[in-house]
Amino acid sequence: MALALTAPTGGAVLGTAATTILRIHDPDPDFTPPQVTGLQWHGTATAITSIVLSFSKPLQATSASNPADYQLVDLRTSGLANPSGSLAVGFFPPVYNAATDTVTLFPAQPLAAGHFYRIQVDGMGVAPILDLAGNALAGASAGMTGTNYVALIGEGKATALHRFGLPATCGF
Repeated sequence: MALALTAPTGGAVLGTAATTILRIHDPDPDFTPPQVTGLQWHGTATAITSIVLSFSKPLQATSASNPADYQLVDLRTSGLANPSGSLAVGFFPPVYNAATDTVTLFPAQPLAAGHFYRIQVDGMGVAPILDLAGNALAGASAGMTGTNYVALIGEGKATALHRFGLPATCGF
């Protein structure tokens, strides 16, 4: 940042150097990466219509709303992490809410009950999820900057829910 001194008052006089470089040093920089702290989905007993991811701190709006930073895959009924026949699920652009540090994903079609779905949030790659200080997502565990967050969800009375990195519960 350049600093320019002009128009001195009170009898002060400028010397020959009227400009200089100003460097501001942050004595306490933020190195704490953001993390996914919650995952909720909304809909009915037969379909998921939105997925809300909560983050531990504010995100850069451009990275939080970048569709390339999220993957949603229909794993069918197997519950396996990568079964044959799994399909990428399209969704509308993510919606970032800076007031609540949440991102909402809206699938292009409601997600069917009785299926498992894998959600991945990118903490690495060309344009990962970043906080306001520029720290990349720590998705795998606390402090592991630049790692992806992965969760497996399902909805329906006959479907068990598993969340990697979060406590297991059942969706009904």
